[in-house]
Amino acid sequence: MVRDIQNKPKGDQNKVWKILLALAAIILLTIATAMIIVDQRYHIGILYLITSILFFSSAYLITTGRVNMMKGSSNWQVALTLGFIILTIGLALNGLFWGLGFVLFLAAIFSIHKNSN
Repeated sequence: MVRDIQNKPKGDQNKVWKILLALAAIILLTIATAMIIVDQRYHIGILYLITSILFFSSAYLITTGRVNMMKGSSNWQVALTLGFIILTIGLALNGLFWGLGFVLFLAAIFSIHKNSN
């Protein structure tokens, strides 16, 4: 008995990304506030703040239905995941990796948005 196995994502990826991005944005906003106000490490705090705004806006786009993760190609979904990982790791390294992750994440969101329409 042979089944037709397809390589399709299971579950609602919109819900997962919405929760993950909102949670990460809240944590990063808290860290950014502490770094800017308490530690007076403005440069690193601004990076955390920019990342938090990017995650909040991405979660908003997913919530309103302007970005539908299920309609995006698997390549862009992998790029989004990789961009998210590189972006969060790049915050700890404070350098080029943050910029690479930012560009990759932003490009993936825009491409998935274009495919959602």
